Amino acid sequence: MREQADKINNRTIDNILTLIKKQNKTNEEFMSDIINNTYMTENRISRILDKTTKMPITVKELFCISLILGVDITTLLKDVD
Repeated sequence: MREQADKINNRTIDNILTLIKKQNKTNEEFMSDIINNTYMTENRISRILDKTTKMPITVKELFCISLILGVDITTLLKDVD
């Protein structure tokens, strides 16, 4: 079960990184935007972007990320099995 959760988490992070790149933002710019406009901490968002997080991304975090990226939350879950 943990394997499947990791797979879903990594695919979601890949989608986030793709969207950041499409918007011509650096990870640092994205981190600054999300830290200044949401409750998420620098430590948490950097672990998510580096794929070193042991805790899965929550729906609340996905919502914050989708707001900063200006996309629907379902876009972050695209192609997640």
